[in-house]
Amino acid sequence: MATRARPARQAAQSTNYTFDESDGSADAAGSASSDEEEYGRKRAKTSKNKGKARMKTPDESGEEEEEESEGGSSTSAARKKRGNPYLLPSLNRARARWGSPAPELVEYEVKRVDFSKTLPVETVAEILSYLGPKTLYELSFLNKTFHAILTSPTVKPVWKRAYTFRDLRDDEAAKPRGVLAIRLEKRRIPADPQNPQNKLPKFCGVEVEPYRLAVLMFESACQLCGEDTVERPDQFLFRRICKECRTRSFIGVEEVVLDKKYEGLHAATLKVVPKTSVEPDRRFAVRCTDFVYLPELYETSDMLEEIDYAADGDKPWRGAELDLQSIGRDLSRAAKLADSWRDSRQQKAKGIEQRIMAQFSPRVRKIIEQREENKPEREKLTRWIVAAYQRLGYREDVERAEGRAASEQARAERFARISQRVKQEGIFDQYDENRLVTHPLVGLAEPLTDDVWHAIAAAIYLDLGRAAAKDLIARSVKGQGRPSQAAEGRVRRGLGVHPSRFSGHRRPE
Repeated sequence: MATRARPARQAAQSTNYTFDESDGSADAAGSASSDEEEYGRKRAKTSKNKGKARMKTPDESGEEEEEESEGGSSTSAARKKRGNPYLLPSLNRARARWGSPAPELVEYEVKRVDFSKTLPVETVAEILSYLGPKTLYELSFLNKTFHAILTSPTVKPVWKRAYTFRDLRDDEAAKPRGVLAIRLEKRRIPADPQNPQNKLPKFCGVEVEPYRLAVLMFESACQLCGEDTVERPDQFLFRRICKECRTRSFIGVEEVVLDKKYEGLHAATLKVVPKTSVEPDRRFAVRCTDFVYLPELYETSDMLEEIDYAADGDKPWRGAELDLQSIGRDLSRAAKLADSWRDSRQQKAKGIEQRIMAQFSPRVRKIIEQREENKPEREKLTRWIVAAYQRLGYREDVERAEGRAASEQARAERFARISQRVKQEGIFDQYDENRLVTHPLVGLAEPLTDDVWHAIAAAIYLDLGRAAAKDLIARSVKGQGRPSQAAEGRVRRGLGVHPSRFSGHRRPE
């Protein structure tokens, strides 16, 4: 059965990573192509090119007839048509220095082993314990095996260590400096395992699942629109919301109090609905400090109204007829008084809140009291997320810089080994190192083995030889009978062509 022909790969994709056939996995068995598949690819390629022959022009038809009559091959005819640079005395410098084509690419395989299928789970967990939480979260989408491992309760200590592990570089970065060192020393998070910042947070007395924290902190998809544009989560609502959705669907609490179109909402809505301090990217009529999600605002109001009507059968509770605007103004006044340093004003704020709470039904008061009890835990979780996000972000930057340095070192080692092999084989006395280092097969951050060198050596020598031939043609055409002494020196330094090869060279007449 014929299979689809595979397209040619680009330079960045020239290395194929396949699993070793000795591991006995299904992926390894599928990586090896059979003779039937090879035959199918050739047949598909042949059938694909059928019927796509280019229309021949009269000039080309006449040239083919002349070639057939003379018995010459198509290669010799093409050479006659193109001409020989050595036979053209008037060839200018631009024609002699043709642009070099792209280096030839070679596909070779580097066999790898899927250790998740060959090693025990304990060994895999030990390997994963050296990775950060963001890397672990990205690995959970690699395949089903990694997803099952990283979401199982067995590797929960791995997640915990990834969140709470503190490197010496973190402490050095958090160490205060300058005039404010004494004041900032209090904000420093020590590497103490008993410190709350070095433990997983708890909510309602239960430890938060580390994988849910990873989804909240590192997932870039918006929970409202699904677009992949979220840079960082909302630490107050514990949601991932993009800028467009925040601008379109969020409104300030102060504007809700002043706008008349929100008069029909339940009076206790602003006491129950979750709020955030992350400001949308738009202006409001008044200065706002807290913001709410509009659909959640209406849903909370409907829920409270149903609770009030269900309190005494079909008879609504008297608190359901309260005005949202008046309650909102009283709550704003109580909040301002509570922020004062005077005890009298704080007592007055408590009296206003108690008077407001007395107007609600018992069920609504119970919901509000539960929200007030959970408020310290929500604030503690918010502080933990902010501190962990900053600490993990700094560690990620450090690891990214170390990864770039390791890749550069691997490329330098590969270039050094290739240069050593080129010198040992002695095909070129000298060569252009700048051209060699820019070759796509040389600039890979992969180890150079004997098999890899045998696969790419022909392409590298072809590129170096093409550069040498191009310079030789340009300098031979430029000179009258032989290259000048300066040209010989440039060739000797740049291309490694020995000067003795120019002795006796004459351009044919």
